[in-house]
Amino acid sequence: MTGRTIVIFTRSPAAEARAKRLPAGPGTALFESFLSAWRRTADEAGADFLVVAPRDSVASLQETLPDVDIETQPDDRFDVKLNAAFDVAFRLGASAALIVGGDSPPIEPTEIRRAFDHLESHERALFLAPADDGGVNAIGLTPTTPRMFGAVNWRTAAVHRHLRACADQLGVTILDTDSSPDLDASGAIRSLYRRSVVAPLWRAYRWLVRALIPLVPAAATHVAPLPSLLLCSARTTRGPPFAHLCS
Repeated sequence: MTGRTIVIFTRSPAAEARAKRLPAGPGTALFESFLSAWRRTADEAGADFLVVAPRDSVASLQETLPDVDIETQPDDRFDVKLNAAFDVAFRLGASAALIVGGDSPPIEPTEIRRAFDHLESHERALFLAPADDGGVNAIGLTPTTPRMFGAVNWRTAAVHRHLRACADQLGVTILDTDSSPDLDASGAIRSLYRRSVVAPLWRAYRWLVRALIPLVPAAATHVAPLPSLLLCSARTTRGPPFAHLCS
């Protein structure tokens, strides 16, 4: 593995459906479609493809993607897992790595190429694809970019803002894409279906989301969302003291 690498940070599709409290059949199908689409997008963007997953998802993913390198996440805090995923990509030879979650569709290949161009053009560079809820759907770094993940309040709706603040403080050059929705929990299905009309990345998956609506109880909209991959919840709290934590 050399050069540009897309790292998908995910569970198996069935485990993703369970974690998001979605019906097994159509929920699994939705996350399988994301996984396949990310792989195609990596090919279209001229990037290598790497999967990093929890230990209990590795065997299932190896069956689904027999010719893809699948690495195991450490059983630790989220920021440690994220750092470890970047470490694996760089150890395998990546000169720029883009980590994406398994709960949203691929970014357009043109945007991915623009992200890698940005990362390769600066010694200290960061790429972010914001989520509508304040999280991020993708994070891109190079081996020389300082890590800042321990400074971020991952259990807030200010993840994107915290990452930008740390990057600014550390002298990192930032590139953002437009924001887009992700799927944090079953309660988001109805609003996500409505958003898919105007959210370009989701348009191709609108029928899969629509199939879930009658299978998800209306009461699910009142259930607190489970942790997603790049934003642990949408609860807004006070941010950390960046001057002491950005590292």
